Amino acid sequence: MWMAAAATCFAITFGFIRALSETLHTFEIVLLRNVLGMLFLLPWLARAGLGALKTTRWKGYSLRAVTGYAAMACWFYALSAMPLGEASALQFTMPLWAIILAVLFLREKANADRWIATIVGFAGVLVVIRPGIIDTSFAALAALAAAALYSGNNIITKTLTRSDNPTAVTFHSFLFSLPFALPPALMVWNGPGWVEAPLILGFGLSTIGAHITLTRALSIADASVVGPVDYLRLPVVVAIGFVFFDEFPDLWTWVGAAIIVAGTWYLTVRESREKH
Repeated sequence: MWMAAAATCFAITFGFIRALSETLHTFEIVLLRNVLGMLFLLPWLARAGLGALKTTRWKGYSLRAVTGYAAMACWFYALSAMPLGEASALQFTMPLWAIILAVLFLREKANADRWIATIVGFAGVLVVIRPGIIDTSFAALAALAAAALYSGNNIITKTLTRSDNPTAVTFHSFLFSLPFALPPALMVWNGPGWVEAPLILGFGLSTIGAHITLTRALSIADASVVGPVDYLRLPVVVAIGFVFFDEFPDLWTWVGAAIIVAGTWYLTVRESREKH
């Protein structure tokens, strides 16, 4: 249930990002995301007290801030420059990137099932972006980079929630990202007006809702268990794109998304059987 709520909130957030990108630069939206996240968590901090933020995991939070900021910058740009459904389909490669990152950085060994899932999933990516048939956009590459970065970020989040309160993890994430988000935003700052105010409010509410529910989902269950629930995001995103932005994914995007989902679903089923 937490992950279903997170998927829905993230889909709504993507819609707000697309709407805001029509008048604001990507760097400005990233900064707003972090500032709004902290502001909406201040009531929680007032109740819990500053002691709730006590931690010894400074390196973990710093690493999460770096990967989180880079992921946001890539992802927000992708949402502003390509159809919402296509971008969301590419983001479903996150579990596949997790396999690659675990092999490269954690020196884990991947079995045949994991490599099969990875190959199938990235075959779906090729169907979506169709290199050599249509021009591969920089936005599509940014979406894939964001998926890889978010995948690493989720691994860090899981380790942090083993010792720290999930809401505190979310607050620290916003706080630690500010030094990275502020300088680029100031370089391109035009400032939002009253017209953007309702969008910014909705963006802030959906963002904090998404991250709190995601963090809670990851704190009580393995990513392999809650991950497939995130597929709920795609139909919600497609509906938002169709209703508000007159977008609808073409046939190849649906086919590619189905292949990506099939690869990650296969991985989830096989690993669940191995655990039992």
